[in-house]
Amino acid sequence: MSGRSASKRMRTGLRTSVVNNASAFAFSIMITGTFALLSRSEGSPTTAEVFAFGMLAVAGFVALEALASNAFRRRPETYPVEVTMLGTAFSFVSVAAAFGGAAAAGALLDDTLAWLLGPFSAAALFVLVEALEMALIEPFEEHWVTENRDGDAHP
Repeated sequence: MSGRSASKRMRTGLRTSVVNNASAFAFSIMITGTFALLSRSEGSPTTAEVFAFGMLAVAGFVALEALASNAFRRRPETYPVEVTMLGTAFSFVSVAAAFGGAAAAGALLDDTLAWLLGPFSAAALFVLVEALEMALIEPFEEHWVTENRDGDAHP
């Protein structure tokens, strides 16, 4: 058994869970809300529209994954965990932007097109705005993080 206390192991587990789930948590909220927004503006979707909604939400995300990795040929550079954690703490901005995209699709497009482009644009907006959140946070991260990797305060 590790020499670390149960309390320290629990804090480490909590930090790991938060960092590893923050973006997925926000994405889940965003895509569920997008579905609700489109249901409100477009009415109940057909079975085909539900399938299209799911596939196009994934497509919006995959398109940006392909862009970030040069068509999956390059390992993308990522921010350190501290930047990711601070950036995803502002996920309400990326979620709101995605909701705006879905609401615009619902307002501007006919039913079927809204069910197709709403999830694609919402997923893409979410990822792009979340990337912007991290890019804006990165220069300030070193001023906010006051502990080293061992959990000890910086001198």
